[in-house]
Amino acid sequence: MTAAGGGGAARCSCNPPVVPVADPACVPPLKKGQNSFSVFTEGDALYDAMLASIAAARQQVRLESSLFADDEMGWRFTEALGEQARKGVRVRLHLDAAGFLLHGSRRLKRELRRQGV
Repeated sequence: MTAAGGGGAARCSCNPPVVPVADPACVPPLKKGQNSFSVFTEGDALYDAMLASIAAARQQVRLESSLFADDEMGWRFTEALGEQARKGVRVRLHLDAAGFLLHGSRRLKRELRRQGV
């Protein structure tokens, strides 16, 4: 991060350049394109949207998560991912080792593997 003119607004020195902001942080520019995104402020709405996206997948599912707990939501995701894998959808799940060790379980791991995830 560098300051413009030695004392002006902060400018990001990231490459490629991104939008200068008042707060010294790098914020990527938003451009109109083919892809879209949604901002979620509530976990339940986010999980419902993620599960719907998994269910709608026809070729592949790629999911990365820092937490994947042995709880109701973890089992809902396990079932959704397993269902897609059984249909022949390529399912790849990338989990943070520390997060899974703290919140996951051997039983959950066995079930994911059993279902082809």
